[in-house]
Amino acid sequence: MRPTRTSVVAVCVLCFFLGSAAFAESPAEAPGCLLWLDASKVSGDSGSVATWGDSSGHGCDAAQPDANRQPASANGLLKFGGDDYLTVPLKRDWNGTDWTVFAVASLDADTPANYRGIIGNRFGEGSGTWWSLGTKGDGTLYLELAAGAGVTTSVLPANSTMCIYSVTKQGQQFSLYRNGMLMGTASYGDVGGLSNDLRIGMWFGDGQEWKGDIGEIILCDGAMSAPDRERIEQVLSEKWGVYFAQRLMIKESTWPATMLSSRKALRDWSAKQGITQLSDAAVLELWGVIEAEYPAEAIRFRQLAAEANRTLADWFRNDKDCEAEKAFIAVGGARLQAELAALTASNAPADDPSWLTLVNEAGETREAFQVCQRQLDGINVPALRRAIADLSASFPDRYARGQEFESRLNGLESRVPEIKAGLAACDETAMADANAILKLQQEALLSNPLLDFDTLLLVRRSAASPMLGLVQNWQSNCMLPHDGFDNEIALMSPVTPAGQVTTLYRPDRPVFVGDVDLNFDADRILFSSIGSLDRWQIFEIGADGTGLRQVTPGDEPDVDNYDPCYAPDERILFCSSAFFTAVPCVNGSSRCAVLYSMNADGS
Repeated sequence: MRPTRTSVVAVCVLCFFLGSAAFAESPAEAPGCLLWLDASKVSGDSGSVATWGDSSGHGCDAAQPDANRQPASANGLLKFGGDDYLTVPLKRDWNGTDWTVFAVASLDADTPANYRGIIGNRFGEGSGTWWSLGTKGDGTLYLELAAGAGVTTSVLPANSTMCIYSVTKQGQQFSLYRNGMLMGTASYGDVGGLSNDLRIGMWFGDGQEWKGDIGEIILCDGAMSAPDRERIEQVLSEKWGVYFAQRLMIKESTWPATMLSSRKALRDWSAKQGITQLSDAAVLELWGVIEAEYPAEAIRFRQLAAEANRTLADWFRNDKDCEAEKAFIAVGGARLQAELAALTASNAPADDPSWLTLVNEAGETREAFQVCQRQLDGINVPALRRAIADLSASFPDRYARGQEFESRLNGLESRVPEIKAGLAACDETAMADANAILKLQQEALLSNPLLDFDTLLLVRRSAASPMLGLVQNWQSNCMLPHDGFDNEIALMSPVTPAGQVTTLYRPDRPVFVGDVDLNFDADRILFSSIGSLDRWQIFEIGADGTGLRQVTPGDEPDVDNYDPCYAPDERILFCSSAFFTAVPCVNGSSRCAVLYSMNADGS
């Protein structure tokens, strides 16, 4: 029977290396410390390191007998050159116990994207099951628990800056932290045992070695508690000069106040560390945390900075004047110039939130012009002209304004390039002219005599719904999940851009509603959803939202019915998986639908 004893391995990789100092406390104070490799204890610089001594007292020195594959010692770090690695003689039941690992490391900025390992056990006789911490093929941070399984991230460590990563295993649950922030979790059943070898600096095979510095690795027995993990991370942060962005972001009641307080916290921390010039990486780390709290404001700020030929770091590095804010506000055009002049005349200091409040308004103004520009780009002027001519010829009596529309289009068409240039410069006159063209398009096309109804039937679905409720072209509804949807059948009236949308039917649980079909008298509606036996079924509801009923009997536990439509003879046509066929080219994983018909009562 596999042992149930708890153990923890913690790997911390420092993302912002700004210097080294003495360890504030001994890893012996880390609960269950089994391995402590500290590069600052390695004597000498530039020489190859055959043995990296274990300071935990357990004698698990990491070693490499091949002189051609030994890392070098320099500046209190071990430098792994892209073909170096060390083996640790530590044997344990990785799968049957819990553990925590901390590692301090950086990846050189010029490192090609590939699978590269900081630490892992995919070696020895047990290499068929493993865990590995490092980067995946696209260069992003990755904790692998099996081929294609583990914790994936979007973080690209190849920036020559040190980071702190922590990994905890509790049962089959794995958690990956970076600089104190949770990157993700994953569950997996087997990550190796006593027949696995532990290596530092290699993922699996040749060409997958780490290329950068490793400062420290600590392995502890047991799934470390959050307070203990955070305490060890803080010790490593202070020792290696790594700041934790989430702890420096000072959340205030508004975005401007948060930005100013966080900038001050970052600058104060940098001064304490003796840093005179903030790195771009440090700024981006803090920016990522702020962006998560204020996504809309952050997008505007970033775009204004780019259009003003500034960087985010420019703003964080300078708290003495407001030149960056003035440049950002100028991107918003003339609309805010009077407010900018008044704020400048008031001699408001750089830490006055009014500057960033006006910056955000400039961003909103720029967004409005960009939306207008995208709408104008969507107008095909020659096609609009042809539509007006066709409607005039097809309905000479009912499309009475055709000549007026054509005259208005003639007056605006030649000015479209000029108008677009004006929108790019946030010119108010260009905005008015663009709106005139958009209004002309709406009036000309919505005056189509065939659009003689006042209500439009539609499905409104959240973009967060699975797959948007759409399947691949060889699939059908039965391949969609049965829950997770935020959608409804709705009505819009009048049929104009200003029309009001009201709910006709919204399911009482998060299931799909769609495949809507209106009957010939426009008083009943068919649609697909999840019904009896948790299978796809066909439903009908009155156009006034009353009389909801499931039409298909739904008495087969393995049959899905969906995508209905009314036939002229009052029957209902629909798709069903009752024929039990599947798509051969995907090994039968996608079931096929066959057309069936039924009476209005479902028989």
